[in-house]
Amino acid sequence: MTKLIKDQQELVTWVREQAGKLDLAVAFWGKGASKELGLHDRAQPSRILLELSQGGSSPDEVRQLMKLPNVEVKTLDRLHAKAYIGEEEMIVGSANASAGGLGIVGRESVHWTELGVKVAEEGPLHEAKSWFDAAWIRGKRITKTMLDAAQRLINERNSKLLPSNPSGLSILQAVKQDPDAWKDARIWVVVATRNLGLEGQKLLNEARSSSPTPEIYAYENWPDIPRAATLISLTKYENEKVELDDPPTFRTPEEKQPGKIQLVFPEKITGYTIGTISEWRPLVERAEKTYTGWIKHGGISLRIHEFVRRYG
Repeated sequence: MTKLIKDQQELVTWVREQAGKLDLAVAFWGKGASKELGLHDRAQPSRILLELSQGGSSPDEVRQLMKLPNVEVKTLDRLHAKAYIGEEEMIVGSANASAGGLGIVGRESVHWTELGVKVAEEGPLHEAKSWFDAAWIRGKRITKTMLDAAQRLINERNSKLLPSNPSGLSILQAVKQDPDAWKDARIWVVVATRNLGLEGQKLLNEARSSSPTPEIYAYENWPDIPRAATLISLTKYENEKVELDDPPTFRTPEEKQPGKIQLVFPEKITGYTIGTISEWRPLVERAEKTYTGWIKHGGISLRIHEFVRRYG
């Protein structure tokens, strides 16, 4: 018997009702998918083959899958299948294991219109099981390194997918208007109270002389500087006014920088102006007065949505 599956909830119900072994070759997994599919409650073994390298699966959700009893999880690069294979029938279609693909309640705004086919014929089912077994052998066990790499890719992508700006607002005005829209943006507001010391300046000059481009700047003694992030850089030196750096925005490398200085590179924030210093000064002055770590840390570093929430 073959049947069209037009409703995502029918797919969810089908997975929950499978009493026997279950093999899922489903490329992308989003937050809450394992719970929605009832995988936490399954007593029979399940194998899950997913795609981690392209940043389409949530590393946090994959970690949840890996903790489940009776569930084995592997990743297969470039997998794009959406096959839910039971012992006696299977559903093959377009739906990933994500909020949009599964029609998770409460996330209606992101639902996709999906279509699948439920198949119970012995021939196609046997062929699908053989296909899965072969793909499973090619798959790899998931490591912390893989999960970390996937998260970095997602962070990089999210940092570039900024909210649209049809009104031409400055970035500070836009974040004030809707801080939640900026929660995933890898943009930090950084206020420094000290310039580079002599040793730091010497190391920066050496880095510039050995680089094909002199457009390199640096912070000093900041080993936990955010990686693959954009920094909006301001200064508040002793007995001086708050100022925007020149240039005011930088990009940080993906690699750790545990040394004396941490290199950064000028990069504009596409679609937004930084705004005027008169917009920024009241927030920085409020941070200076209320942030207890101001002196100890030589200023402040905070994600932009949180900076605006606290001091805007």
